[in-house]
Amino acid sequence: MISISKIRTYMFCPLKLYLQYHLNDNDEKNMFINKHIKDLRIDLQDITQRNIRKVKKEMEIPEIEKKLAIQTEDYINTTFEIIEDNEEEKLKEEITKNQTENISKNDDEETKLINKQQIYEKHENELEHLREIKKDLIEETYFNIKLLAMKTKKSMITLDKNGEEISEMFFPTCMYSYLIRDISLELVGNIDKIEIINGNYIPILLRPNNPPIKGTWDSDTIEIVANAILIEQEFNTYVGAGFVDYLKLGERRLVLINQEQRKSFFRILTNINEIIDKGIIPKVKTNMKKCENCDYLEICENSKNKK
Repeated sequence: MISISKIRTYMFCPLKLYLQYHLNDNDEKNMFINKHIKDLRIDLQDITQRNIRKVKKEMEIPEIEKKLAIQTEDYINTTFEIIEDNEEEKLKEEITKNQTENISKNDDEETKLINKQQIYEKHENELEHLREIKKDLIEETYFNIKLLAMKTKKSMITLDKNGEEISEMFFPTCMYSYLIRDISLELVGNIDKIEIINGNYIPILLRPNNPPIKGTWDSDTIEIVANAILIEQEFNTYVGAGFVDYLKLGERRLVLINQEQRKSFFRILTNINEIIDKGIIPKVKTNMKKCENCDYLEICENSKNKK
């Protein structure tokens, strides 16, 4: 089965999908981190949804912000403690593995010391990267809380209602991380969020990055289409639109799903099958901005040099 995560990788770079699938299946660490951060974002939304019910119309914006922020930083700290503990375990495993290899190779003491220092430096760099992610996430969370506090205050004044009465305006009935498998399409996806409004199922993507100047990124549009097709099969309904929530700016962008986008999705599905099943190496145009942020840059460059 093709997962939506593979579609996302293909949209980033088809060659990355090829290298990831055929040369390196050991992505466990990244998956562990990404899963916990994704779950954390969902937990933060749930916390904010609970907190908004406690807001009263007589409260001013600073007090509303404090009320909405209750427990959010605790959840962030707890999640990153789990991730860092996992990093410590990985460090111990890597040191043990390195010591075993040094013994088998009969390396001298200087080589052993250099190898150990390299492992610790790599570990420290990874922890520094995690600290940056955590810092950005805290800033993003408080930025979104400020926006929600202003919207909440305005709505309470306009409607003359408390937070509990207006919470559904901001948080409609929804399902989080909803897993759908479509046997006929051989497609599987864990949809970030499905909002149910007046009987309509609307796919929502949660994205930590910034949006483009207009609309949504092509990869996000295609993922919305994939989610829509899965929802249609699962709930025997029609999905004509979805949204991408760009969390860094607290901005929601609409995606209207048309026939051309559906055709593009199925063309991409065919290309992915050829890469995975037939091992066809895709031709790609170099994009330095993407290449510099790719885990497979060194392998990819080496491959080019051999041609």
